[in-house]
Amino acid sequence: MNEAVVLIKPHASSNARFREEVEGALRASGLTVVRAGEYTGKQLHEAGTVDAHYGTLRVGPLALERDLPAESLAKFEATFGVAWRKAADEGKLVNLQRAIQVRLIKDLDAFASAWRSGTTLKLAPGTYVGAVDGLLVVNGFYGNMRNKFLEPDARTAYYLVRWEEEALPWARFRAEVVGATDPAKADPRSLRAKLLASWREWGMAVEPNSTFNGVHASASALEGSREINIWTPLATAETSLYRVAVKLGVDVRGELPKWLKNQRVGTADGSAEGLAFDLCEDKGTEAVLTLIPKLPDAGVTKVQCCVVL
Repeated sequence: MNEAVVLIKPHASSNARFREEVEGALRASGLTVVRAGEYTGKQLHEAGTVDAHYGTLRVGPLALERDLPAESLAKFEATFGVAWRKAADEGKLVNLQRAIQVRLIKDLDAFASAWRSGTTLKLAPGTYVGAVDGLLVVNGFYGNMRNKFLEPDARTAYYLVRWEEEALPWARFRAEVVGATDPAKADPRSLRAKLLASWREWGMAVEPNSTFNGVHASASALEGSREINIWTPLATAETSLYRVAVKLGVDVRGELPKWLKNQRVGTADGSAEGLAFDLCEDKGTEAVLTLIPKLPDAGVTKVQCCVVL
């Protein structure tokens, strides 16, 4: 059983037409809405929900270097003409918080726009670098996006959805129901593509783009379990992924927490290593759990015997 969180982002949540479109698409795709709710910007600010959800977007370059694969670091050097460590040591490669301090940035909307318009490079899911104002800034869009969630009159709707992987593989859920991050590249059947096609008709104030694309959805069953804990009253141990993990003998105390924190990990069979979210992207519950190491005696039938003298 798969479980995911679907969000209607603040810039689209107050639009009744789009809400109807989202709820209709979830039902038509065979997804069951288990829970639904809404948060105000004030509630999200007080609970720290947005920073908990997008925590990886705030990581600094030196911490990222430990987790990024060699090919991503090589791609960075080829794109920007400087090695990652050299750029970080010279103060040219920074996270958004440091960029704000160095450049005394006040207008995060204008900065995010300038960041997007320059050379940008995707290094991993949720990790981008952009050249702006003489700096190479990691995830320079985050402050602008975060503020939209936390505005006093903002509303963010959430849905906890559940479905069988056989009926709808996770990759199809993301591609056909939700759509690619960039609405202009999304499947025409998807919510993000429909929003881009109808935003004026639906009375939206801003044309959708890669950041303000209407909806968010968990990228895998692993991220779904993590996001359920962030956006709903349920604990991680109450999610489908955790319950199945226990049944399969997965190491839920030692290994699973590392994967839920998106640490650099190795798969159970030793065939791959990398950031956990990268390894699990587009995978449903059972596929994710085959990757995570099990307890030493999991799945082993113990045979006891005795010798009678």
